[in-house]
Amino acid sequence: MICFMMGQVGLNGNNFVKYVSPVNEEHARRIIKGIQSHPDFTNRDTVLGYANNFFYNGGSYGYLNSIAGDFVGMKNIRNAISHTSPESLNAFYGVVRSKLGSVPAKITISGFLNSFIPGSSITFFSYYKGIAVNAINQISNP
Repeated sequence: MICFMMGQVGLNGNNFVKYVSPVNEEHARRIIKGIQSHPDFTNRDTVLGYANNFFYNGGSYGYLNSIAGDFVGMKNIRNAISHTSPESLNAFYGVVRSKLGSVPAKITISGFLNSFIPGSSITFFSYYKGIAVNAINQISNP
């Protein structure tokens, strides 16, 4: 986002109309941060809000709408890894339930990520990694 705010083009050489003109990268970071203690790039709606404020039609960040469910799933998995709260664990179990239909006894985060998607030869880790890499490619090539 900072690169696009600074007027850099995407990997494909294209760019989009920007509404901000920070004087340097630090200024761009402060614009994104606003009054918050830190920007929240784990919240899709927040990222889209930034993008819509800084770029015409949100630039290429609108792609995040097409992966909304998986974006939330990845955030819930990340939170379950980073936090040991009952809330984060329950959100993780929700992801497992949505993908497997039920929560297997003694399921762990690593066990889930290393298990295969039912009817597939792809692990959930590879699936989510593919979602993230594809999102980076879509956003980086406006």
